[in-house]
Amino acid sequence: MKFKHHLVYDNSKEIEYMLDGGDYELSRLVVDTALENIKTRKKVIPIVSIYAQEEEMFWDLTLDREDMEETLSKNLSIMEKFEDYERCQEIVNGIKFIQSTKNNGNKTKSKC
Repeated sequence: MKFKHHLVYDNSKEIEYMLDGGDYELSRLVVDTALENIKTRKKVIPIVSIYAQEEEMFWDLTLDREDMEETLSKNLSIMEKFEDYERCQEIVNGIKFIQSTKNNGNKTKSKC
C-alpha cells in the first residue's frame, strides 16, 4: 500500500500519545484524508506511514471505509479541543453525508 504522507517520531510511546488525540497535525491529516475520500469505493484508505526511530518500527495508519463515520466523530472532539471550528463544520457535514448515504441505501434496499 502506498502512503502519500510519512511522519517520524522518537518512539512508539510518543506515537500512541499522538494517536490518542494529542497531536493536531496527525488528527488534521486523518480528517482531511477521510473527507477527501468520503465518496471512495476503496475499502481501505491509506492515511500515513509513521516511523518510530528508537524502535526502528513503522506503523501504517489506514482507515476502513466502514469506520469513516466513527473516525470523523472521534476527531470532531479533537478539532474542538484545538479550536479548529472550520474543520469541525467540515466533519459535521461529512458525517451528515455518510448518514444520508446510509439512509438512502437502506430505503433503496427495502423497496426491492
